[in-house]
Amino acid sequence: MKTLILYGSTGGNTEFVARMIQETLAEQGTQSDMARVGICSPEEALAYDMIIFGSPTYGHGHAERRISKWLWKAKDVDLSSKKAAVFGLGDDKYDNDYNIESATILTDFLVNRGAEIIHEPLKINKSPIPQGRKITDWATELHNKIHS
Repeated sequence: MKTLILYGSTGGNTEFVARMIQETLAEQGTQSDMARVGICSPEEALAYDMIIFGSPTYGHGHAERRISKWLWKAKDVDLSSKKAAVFGLGDDKYDNDYNIESATILTDFLVNRGAEIIHEPLKINKSPIPQGRKITDWATELHNKIHS
């Protein structure tokens, strides 16, 4: 299954998680491409069977700004033939009602365009560095669902 890890990252934490997911998937036998939303157009993403989409959350529940622009460009994209998974980052120093809201934003976007979400979202609160096991466990479970 042709797999894309698509992400937005300003400070590098979301890219760190994307790389950990990619490395874990590769160790399990699932090869994937990884791209920032500023480099990969919605049309290019359609070439993939599986999209793993990630974003940090800023302020009161906003996805990273390049993610928001990408979602707007892709508002009419049909993803009904695609499988998908989501990872979101946040920090509870912001409003708890909107912490890690990016995971909800991305999930809603994908579902509303017909994608099949095959795994629950990975939600990372605060720095992802000490949460490596959580990330690798999630990616291993995702690999198993991709190939089941």
